[in-house]
Amino acid sequence: MEVDYREMKIGVEIELVNRTRMQVAQAIKSVVGGGEIVRVPSAGLDTHELIDARGRMWRVVSDASLINAPQHLRAEINTPILSFEDLPELQEVVRAARRAGARVDDKTAVHIHVSHPGLNARAAANLARIFCKHEDLIFAAFGVTKERMERYAKKMRGEFAQKIAARKPGDMNELNKWWYGRFNATPTRHHDSRYAALNLNGLLYRDAVEFRLFQFKSNRIHAGELRAWIVFCMALTAKAINTKAASAKKRKYEADCGKFDFRVFISHGHGLRGPEHHNVRMHLLARLHGDSAWKNPARRQTA
Repeated sequence: MEVDYREMKIGVEIELVNRTRMQVAQAIKSVVGGGEIVRVPSAGLDTHELIDARGRMWRVVSDASLINAPQHLRAEINTPILSFEDLPELQEVVRAARRAGARVDDKTAVHIHVSHPGLNARAAANLARIFCKHEDLIFAAFGVTKERMERYAKKMRGEFAQKIAARKPGDMNELNKWWYGRFNATPTRHHDSRYAALNLNGLLYRDAVEFRLFQFKSNRIHAGELRAWIVFCMALTAKAINTKAASAKKRKYEADCGKFDFRVFISHGHGLRGPEHHNVRMHLLARLHGDSAWKNPARRQTA
């Protein structure tokens, strides 16, 4: 039986500036309820924690990468583990933070973690193959800047891409060896390999793959755009779990028909079709060029 993307579990990190961590935590509380916000000073993080009305832990921490803002105005929201049904509430959290005066800039980003019991070595390799094949198109769709591509959201390492293209990993230990270049018995959260657009260090460390592609369009916080990114990550992961085999052969990115190619990729390849996914498609196609309905727009004129 195929896995529905709505069965995925997610965790989201949202980097913000312009408001203190306490102010952002208070904005979260205005949506999710709960008790007292507790400050937990720690090395470099200055964590503010909130147990919401449903017993889930929300955290707001500092982030050293947000160099465009003073240290006291850097706030990264770390959500608890969420499900598809929680997305409307998460959107309200983002809106509340925006109303409170939180902002994003050229340094802030959003990281999305996806987990599911079916995300084994075969599924992870399928995910890597699918991502590798469409990498240039995906990077264009999410407007990944050259700076992020070189530092925080790198393209797939060539040696790893060659390994997963050649054959399936026998188990997670073999995938581990391919990812790190040698077997790593004790993966850690802060291993340098995490700076990849598709981060499998997260999977090997704590059973959740991480997508590090995202920055809000025009530096404007938009809850609908965030939801579209999450649905894309969930759908891509579900596709990898459901697929018996996937190709890693690179697909050439053609900017003039990027909108069409990505629409086909997400609609036919990952099930994001129909009116219920209209807003998702709208946000995911917004940065691309061309016509979403025609690969060659000139044909529209003669049809």
